[in-house]
Parts: sequence; structure tokens; C-alpha cells
Amino acid sequence: MNSRTTVIILTLLLATEAANAFSSYLNTWRSIYPNSASENGVNCALCHRSTSGGNGWNFYGWAMREERFNNGLNISAAILAIENLDSDGNGDSNLDEINADTQPGWTIGNVNTHFFKNGTTTLNQPPPSQGTPDPAAPADPFDAWIAMFNLTGNDTLKEADPDEDGSTNEDEYRLGGLPDDSSSFPNPEVTPNGGTNPSFTIDVRIDDNNLTFTPKWSRTLSSFNDTNFTTTSDAASPFGSSYVRRTFNTDLTNEAILFFRMEE
Repeated sequence: MNSRTTVIILTLLLATEAANAFSSYLNTWRSIYPNSASENGVNCALCHRSTSGGNGWNFYGWAMREERFNNGLNISAAILAIENLDSDGNGDSNLDEINADTQPGWTIGNVNTHFFKNGTTTLNQPPPSQGTPDPAAPADPFDAWIAMFNLTGNDTLKEADPDEDGSTNEDEYRLGGLPDDSSSFPNPEVTPNGGTNPSFTIDVRIDDNNLTFTPKWSRTLSSFNDTNFTTTSDAASPFGSSYVRRTFNTDLTNEAILFFRMEE
């Protein structure tokens, strides 16, 4: 009777210690990211393959475990060491996902991997039903712009030219123009200046941080250069405050023929 009671007590103690070990990870994680809701309702599935924890980790939990047991880091240091990884391979860093209240170790689809202590893995697993695996895809500014016009179907595509003015919707979005008005389209200008220091002027969109613009010139159209541009100056654009009319000055001289173009 006494020996049986002793076995039960020992079993309960071991179970308590295991639970405390798991909660120490989660509590430490919470203390590092107090404003994140990534683990709300998820608990141990933040790192493990289930909400109850135990043997079986996702990419995020396994990376943390590797830092702990292979590199000797404490829990806090291990968590911080993997912030810049993209454990679930969805294109967002672990820290970005944590800040977005999503799951750094899980991504949508049957593409997740479970890792086990004995070195085995289980491939192509779905994420758990709890929590949100990935941040929402950022809205494409072009989509918001094209939605302002009375266009439907294929006429809303970037490569479409519904007003048949020779400029695609994407060109008009980037360089000024209305996709439903054939009289409104990008209108670059070149100031010859008698062949000395010609300048290239074109409207460019300034409210989309994904866009970059590089002016180029050529003598033959066979190859273009981005050198010899010196200063730039901006003026108000007729296409509104989303654009500026930008002039790119050059130090080119004595050129009989020049061609200019803008590249993103």
C-alpha cells in the first residue's frame, strides 16, 4: 500500500515538473513579447505540433530548441536569436509575424514540417486550427488605384490598355495618366538645349514606396546608360499630389541624337 502510494506521488511530481518546463518557455516568450497575440488560444502550439506541447516541434520551436541545446543559450537568448529567421518560409521574419500576431512556426497549406527528438521529421503537415498562420498579404496600391475607375474584368489588369492610348494601366499608374481616358497618358519631355546638357522630364508616382525610377539614355536604342545624370528638380504634376514632375539634368554635350527612357 505504501509503495503504491509512493509511485503515484512520484508520477505526479514528474508530471508537474514537465508542465513547469513547458510553461517556462511560454512565460519567457510572453515576457519578451507582451503586446503580441500570436500565442492567444494557441499556447504550446506556438512551438509544438499541438496545444499540449511535448515531443514534436514546428520549425520555429525546433530552431529555438537548437539554440538552447546545441548552442547553450538560455531561453530568453534562444528566443531572441531566432527573431530574424523565417522559420515557416512564408517570406516574413519570425519577429514580423510576432508583431503581426501570427504564427512564426506555421504557414498556410500542407507544407509544414514536424521535428522529433529522435531526429525524424514528418513532412507536409497542415497548421493547427488555432491561431492565424500568416500575416495578410499587403494590399497592392495599384489595385486601390484601378478600383477608382469604372473598369471591369480584364480591363483592370496591369497589362491592359482599355482606353487604347498606347499606355498600359501600369504605365499610367506609375508615370501619370487615366486608364479610362485616351487623352491622358504619360508624357515625357526632352529639353535639347542645343545639344548641351539636355534634360529629361517625366511624371513619377511618389506615394508608392515599392516603386523606384531610373532614367536612362542612349545614342542608338541598342543599349541604355544610367550615367551622366547630374541633378534633379521637382515641380507640381498635372496628375495630382500622388506625382511630381521630375526633371533629370545631364552633363552630356555635343550629342546629335539622344533617346531617353525611364526604368523601374
